Amino acid sequence: MRLETILILLGVVVLVGVGVLFLLPFSSNGESGNGPVQEPFEVGTINLAFFEDDDSTTCFDIVDNFPRTDEQIQALANYLATQNLEIIALQEIENSNALARLASYLPSQYATFISEQRECQRVAMIYNQERFAVSEIMEIKDIDVARGLRNGLGAMFEDKATGESFLVINVHLKCCSSGELIRQNQLRKLNDWLMDWREENPDTPVMILGDFNDRLHSSGNFELMSENLELELLTDELPEMLCEPQGRQFTEAIDHVVVSGNLLNRFAGALAMENFFSDESLGERQAFTDHCLVWVKFN
Repeated sequence: MRLETILILLGVVVLVGVGVLFLLPFSSNGESGNGPVQEPFEVGTINLAFFEDDDSTTCFDIVDNFPRTDEQIQALANYLATQNLEIIALQEIENSNALARLASYLPSQYATFISEQRECQRVAMIYNQERFAVSEIMEIKDIDVARGLRNGLGAMFEDKATGESFLVINVHLKCCSSGELIRQNQLRKLNDWLMDWREENPDTPVMILGDFNDRLHSSGNFELMSENLELELLTDELPEMLCEPQGRQFTEAIDHVVVSGNLLNRFAGALAMENFFSDESLGERQAFTDHCLVWVKFN
């Protein structure tokens, strides 16, 4: 074979190889390959203020703290669905029947689960089951340090597209300035629980969200839950904004999102405390709750 022919063939091989390289998809870490690409997702947390079932003999219904009609619950479900959140942490859900009452108005891609404790103010989660699979649901009893408090609720979430897994924990801590010592004890117990869990799951990212009833950084209490753990309080970056439930005003969040590991790397820098109380197009908004929705976006 002549030398000119050999050189031409080598040139063709190089060009074809370069072309194939550019056609290969790139993974989320910038490397070429055919692996799945991470897609963005958003999470939120909202306290639904005495969200009750329709049984007049149980818990909240006896004192009628925050009664809602079916039409108002449907409006709340529609609002939550339009936020396009993949995971929503809920607080103050009376029981599984109350959660089912809300879920009946949600689109079919959403699934739910709730804490098993008998306390009437339970925590629960809504998630997009088309995007995430849930396993190993955990009742975190360690933070129930006094009568009338709530367990934490944990679960392993797996992204169906990438196989990536992370732990999500939903909490609702003791309220009010008079409860600060109890709340501090809860944060220490949560830290202990996480330290034990981390020993067996050293590389699994963690997300903790919910109603902490605490400003965490300005109170100095965040260090109680983050000691010896690489946790970041994402909601510390929330811009100052109003939350205006009827007759009240807040400018600093007590509902938070805390993360570690790869979830911190994926934080998109987008987050907000949604003051839907000012949205006049939501005719039933005052019946939703007395908290604003806090959400965070991940790349």
